[in-house]
Amino acid sequence: MGIDGSDDSVVALRWAAWFASLMRHRLVVAHAWQYGRRLELSSPTPPEDVGELEADIVKTLWQLVVRELDDPAIVERCLALRGPIVPALESEAAESGAQLIVIGARGAGGALRTLLGSVSRELTRVPRHLVAVVPPDAPVVAPDHRRIVVGVDGSDPAARALRWAAYAAARADSEVVAVHAFTPPVLDPTQAEETSLLRERRDRFEQEWCAPLRAAGVAHRCVLEVGDPREVLRRVADEYRPICGVVGSRGLGALSARLLGSVTHHVVRELAWPVVVVPSPRDATIWPPPGLDPLRATEPSEPSAPSVDAGERPS
Repeated sequence: MGIDGSDDSVVALRWAAWFASLMRHRLVVAHAWQYGRRLELSSPTPPEDVGELEADIVKTLWQLVVRELDDPAIVERCLALRGPIVPALESEAAESGAQLIVIGARGAGGALRTLLGSVSRELTRVPRHLVAVVPPDAPVVAPDHRRIVVGVDGSDPAARALRWAAYAAARADSEVVAVHAFTPPVLDPTQAEETSLLRERRDRFEQEWCAPLRAAGVAHRCVLEVGDPREVLRRVADEYRPICGVVGSRGLGALSARLLGSVTHHVVRELAWPVVVVPSPRDATIWPPPGLDPLRATEPSEPSAPSVDAGERPS
């Protein structure tokens, strides 16, 4: 996992620690470095070799953890990862069986809120692992309002997202808010046609698409609104103040995802709340990760390895 000590990455670290405690998981904090780019180290003297450099990185990470977290014991270990940040994070997550990579939303240089940092953009464009993107101004969720908002549209990616949300809600003792944005399939429908189509879609949404939530036995509610899914998801998330939003990756492949854009990309970029992106099986190198089968949300198992937290802008 990667962190650089910046304000944005510290926000991501705090959320990751809080979420790990809700999920009854442990946290791994890591920093990926390359020659010429590294964390601002605590040692006043330059390291003499790679081993000394990496030891100093680990020491600095532990100091950050102790300073910033109310319960540093949630962190299992700190790591210095060598190489480019995205491959280093994905490799460590796959090898350790981590269930989630957490990153900050913004990149270096104080990018505008509407822009994603290069690391968050690359990790979520074609995700190889479950990724949570934490905005720099993510609000704190009240303990008695623990909800997970998930976008549902009847597609396979949305079904995967819903099942992971059910799994997470069962672990965190929270409520799932399933959201569907309805757009009439015909232009300029009459009032009677729109009412009929809306009733039909609501029945399918609540009875068929949200069936995994009933099977999982988690508290949930179904919210259907007419409008653009990007705006509906943002509006509902702001109303319910969730632990996180959850969306599924379409598995488009690198070129298609870059050219087309998506609701997923918009939600990750615009939501004021952390967003978890659930990967497509065709894109993930390991899916589901060891110890987690999102299709069996009624039987959440203990993780075989700790979660991974990554702050944006690791160097």
